[in-house]
Amino acid sequence: MKHWAWSIPVVALSGIAFGGPPKPPPPNQAGVNHKELKCDEVVPQALRDKYLPGMVLKQSGRVPLECNFEDPKVLGSMALLSIDCSKPKLPGDRLAAALEVLKKSGKDGKNIPGLGQGAAQVMFGGTEQIHVHDDKTPCKLVFGFGPQGPKTDHVEYARGVVAALTPPVVGM
Repeated sequence: MKHWAWSIPVVALSGIAFGGPPKPPPPNQAGVNHKELKCDEVVPQALRDKYLPGMVLKQSGRVPLECNFEDPKVLGSMALLSIDCSKPKLPGDRLAAALEVLKKSGKDGKNIPGLGQGAAQVMFGGTEQIHVHDDKTPCKLVFGFGPQGPKTDHVEYARGVVAALTPPVVGM
């Protein structure tokens, strides 16, 4: 039996959102994460049960943290979450510009109102991505869903993860 590995390309916004090599935050810098994140804390079991039923977690990376979910029974099923809390928040005007670039670089790009400081949903190939800049932490989140990914409301899943991502979870 062959095992297929799926990869979701995470689009960088000219170094604005996730650009450059990951670096740990400098000590005592206000507004950035000083704690190593864990997928189990960022995506609590209750959210996984509701939005990612049957999917198994595989954590990788540190900065950004990558939480990969796959259903071993469904070939090509996957959901990815990449989180980077190592940089200060973007000012509102730069964030708006970054989200506009993102929406234009993919297909069917649109803003998601009421989710974090700013959020957009866009298609790249057959992959749906949701990019969120959290409003209560410095975290930037990228959710990716493959063509055979979970058949649940992806925006509501993103809302649940953002709600669970509190300052204590990220070490602030």
